[in-house]
Amino acid sequence: MHLKTGLIELEQLEGIRSAWTELLKRSASRSIFVSWEWMSAWLHTFGAGRKCILIGVWREETLTALAPLWRSTDSGKSVWQIWGTSDLDPDGLDLIAERGSAPVALLEIARFLSSSFVDWAELRLDALSQDSVACSAAPSLRSIGRVHVERTQECPTAVIRGSFREHLESVMNSKHRKAIQARLRALEAKHGLVQRRASDSKELDQALTELLRLHAERKSDLGAETRFQGPTIERFHRELIALTAGLQWLVVYGLYKDDRPVSLLYCFEYDNSQFVYQSGLDPAWTKVGVGSALLHLALRDCCERKLVRQDLSRGALPYKMLIANHMSYNARVRFYQRSLRGSMEYVQQRALSAARHWLRGRRSKSGSPGRARSSISPD
Repeated sequence: MHLKTGLIELEQLEGIRSAWTELLKRSASRSIFVSWEWMSAWLHTFGAGRKCILIGVWREETLTALAPLWRSTDSGKSVWQIWGTSDLDPDGLDLIAERGSAPVALLEIARFLSSSFVDWAELRLDALSQDSVACSAAPSLRSIGRVHVERTQECPTAVIRGSFREHLESVMNSKHRKAIQARLRALEAKHGLVQRRASDSKELDQALTELLRLHAERKSDLGAETRFQGPTIERFHRELIALTAGLQWLVVYGLYKDDRPVSLLYCFEYDNSQFVYQSGLDPAWTKVGVGSALLHLALRDCCERKLVRQDLSRGALPYKMLIANHMSYNARVRFYQRSLRGSMEYVQQRALSAARHWLRGRRSKSGSPGRARSSISPD
């Protein structure tokens, strides 16, 4: 199979939208986070001042793989990463390749990087799903360098089983089911809250303004940091709303009191699945449990519309585990060139990874949950 690899000029991004979308349909990478719309919004918002490239792999005239990469600096060393890695906290980033051609395509991409760019230490593919194209194809890179693959965060998922009632019956006992049903009934009857669902561009734009406000208020109340704030983040999501208009990929669920939101949940829908991305709530309503109630309402909506799964994003937190029935994992692939520097970086990374693994084991034995298992709930 003869393949041709080269750079696609970023000015041509608009022109390859159709080819990108068609390639994604032929790929095992089925996530909004590798869609043309997401990546285009990222490049327009975050790409200025960064070394960004788009590598394409062709079989004759057919586009068979894409690698949108940007060059970052980590502890003084140059690292290639996928667009969006460090700015937006996605789960499910990936390279895009036709089914069956991923190992060869990833090998071609790594060779192209090595031959076309100098003085870089690592190709770091982060925030991958464990069954991603990049993870499955990573062993092919061992023929030209060193490869290290590791799990990172736990990602609980609700694989939907029938109706909302049937799903709850399959994942929790009757005590928890009755408590959830009672809380949902009390939202309107006792607290006068009204549920809304925003999915068109005008509604989403308005909901985003309120979401950013409530998210900031909640984080401030907790004394917690967040990257989901500021004009750049807002600009990205407004562009994403515009680029996905008519596709029905974005939805914001809300609970309102007298037309004022007290809790909002921002989700993405793609390939018959829902991904829970961000939330915000009025701290004054924390004791009512509006955050977890809204998540349950979103799950009920998924069941009614017969979606196949609700991805609850990284972190095995108790409120997620209550409705989850499957655990997947994020992963990271690190590739180092076959050189003295590459070998040194590889050995150093393996040592750091072993130390982290030992520390997690110590925390587990001592009963300490560690950072990845914070007990903070949406309420």
